[in-house]
Parts: sequence; structure tokens; C-alpha cells
Amino acid sequence: MTYDRVTRTDLLLNIKITSLWNPLLSKIMIFVTNIVEPLPLLVLLFSVSSVLFCQKRYKKLWVLAFSLTSGLFSYLAIKVLIHRIRPANSLLRVSRYSFPSGHAVISIIFFSFLIYCFKDNIKNSFLKIIFVLANIFIFLLIGFSRIYLGVHWFSDVLAGFSLGLFWLSFFILILGKKGNKK
Repeated sequence: MTYDRVTRTDLLLNIKITSLWNPLLSKIMIFVTNIVEPLPLLVLLFSVSSVLFCQKRYKKLWVLAFSLTSGLFSYLAIKVLIHRIRPANSLLRVSRYSFPSGHAVISIIFFSFLIYCFKDNIKNSFLKIIFVLANIFIFLLIGFSRIYLGVHWFSDVLAGFSLGLFWLSFFILILGKKGNKK
């Protein structure tokens, strides 16, 4: 049964990753996971939104706003519907349900949006590749940090990434028509 395989994989990865715990890595993972906490995320959103507004790229602003809002409300609704408990051996205290990872949803929406929105502004091919890989690395690292800290299962993070990518793709297709920068 697929559910059993997912559970076994989650448990195995939880055990393997908790064996990596050490004070320095734990501090780094807490820093990483906090990138998409409300205050730092608001600073990032304000910065990106200001740039887009000044460039009169209003459709892109709507893509970002609708993607994040839909991602937020849908992951909260799914948490209430699924009621999946978090791993018992976590380094942080988190009270809400586990599935899906909200950090994964928000991070993949935001950092994939940066790729979608700004990669074509970078003319140097090497720098463009670095920009894309850096953004991918950041959202993957945020997802890993949630598993490392023991507040999510691997499948929670995968589901969060999938949900976030769905919403961003949906609104890019609906609002972000190719060739129309505004």
C-alpha cells in the first residue's frame, strides 16, 4: 500500500536526519527556516513588490499576491482536514498540524516567483544560472530545515512544494501571459 511506503519512508528519513543533529547545524537550520517566518517574509515581499511596482509590472504583482494568498489559505485548510501529527522528536515546538508544510508552500512560491520574474533580466548566462540555482537551493534548504528540525515529515515538505508550485503555475498561466510584462 502506498500509504505504508510513505510512512516508512518518512520514519526512515526522520531517523537518518536526526542522527545529523549538532548544535552548529541546528542553529544554521533555525536561521534558514526563519527566512519565511512572517517578519522576514514581509521584508522580502515589500522589497520585491516595490521593485515590481516601480517597474510597472503589475500582472507580476498579482501573480505573487494571488499565489501566496491561495497557497496560505489552501495549506491551512488542508492541515485542518488532514490532522496529521508532527514528528515527536522535534527541536522546535510547533502546535499546528503537520501536513502539508506551510514553509515549503511559501518558500517554493516566493523563490520560484523570483526565478520566473527576474531571470530574464540577467543577461550574463553564468550569472543567470547562479541566480536560478541559488533560488532553488534556498527553497530546498528551507524544506530540508523543516525535516532536520523535526517539525515535518519528508512527505509534508513534498506536498508543500507541490501545492506551492501548483498555485504559482496556475496564476502564471492565468495572469502572466508571455509577452505582456505588465
